[in-house]
Amino acid sequence: MIMLNHHKNRKKATLSLLIICSLALYLIFFILPIFWMIITSLKPNSEVLEVPPRFIFRPTLHNYLTVLTNPNFARSVKNSTIIAILVTFLTTFCAATSSYAFTRFRLVGGRTISNTILITRMIPAVVLGIPLYIIGHRLRLLDTYFIMIIAITTFALPFQIWMQLGFFSQIPKSLDEAALIDGCSWYKAFWKIILPSASPGLAATAIMTFFFSWNDLFFALVLTRNTTKTAPLTILEYMGYRNFDWAAIMAGGVMLMLPTLLVGFIFQKYLIKGMTAGAVKG
Repeated sequence: MIMLNHHKNRKKATLSLLIICSLALYLIFFILPIFWMIITSLKPNSEVLEVPPRFIFRPTLHNYLTVLTNPNFARSVKNSTIIAILVTFLTTFCAATSSYAFTRFRLVGGRTISNTILITRMIPAVVLGIPLYIIGHRLRLLDTYFIMIIAITTFALPFQIWMQLGFFSQIPKSLDEAALIDGCSWYKAFWKIILPSASPGLAATAIMTFFFSWNDLFFALVLTRNTTKTAPLTILEYMGYRNFDWAAIMAGGVMLMLPTLLVGFIFQKYLIKGMTAGAVKG
């Protein structure tokens, strides 16, 4: 009996060790690129492509100063912030009202429509590039906030609806019925009762949409020129025809990563709840 318990304990210890090693390798796989980007941003440009790479060096902030003193960078960060915030609010509002309708009303073909919305999210962005460019060119909307907000919202909205369907479906319909009995309209019940109850799901999807909008490169590359150029597109300016300023590129990438890390750290509980609850049901 003692030998059997010892064998079970040893098996559990071995399994735990394997799990820990697997998680460590998983973390290294994702953290290593970030670590490499940070140390590269602190190297002189002449040492970036050394083989073998040098891990002991004198760090410098010259690359960060190069990016910060670029007048286009501050303007592009402002553009990215405006676009990301407006896209987040517009997408969250449209997704919340759509999810509420799907989960509260008996719509003809509602299940088919919701599934179709999810399928449209699988369309690659590159497929939408040429049609959006033609529409923007003919309507003279290229290089404006409007075309960027509409393009990113259209692409991000299906995912938001799919996420929020899970949260709205978990809210009991008895809350709506009680609000209606008390004299509320459907609209007032939505704003006063249902929306606050779904706030964790709204926060989770809003944060993920902000990340997507902030890091967007494709739509900015196709639909902007100079006026509404976003920060990721400005970083590409350090990629020349013959020379690449890799150190400045990495420094710019680190600075663009900081806002998303800060937002993710502050609202991480909503992200976890959104991924584990909202994405399961629907």
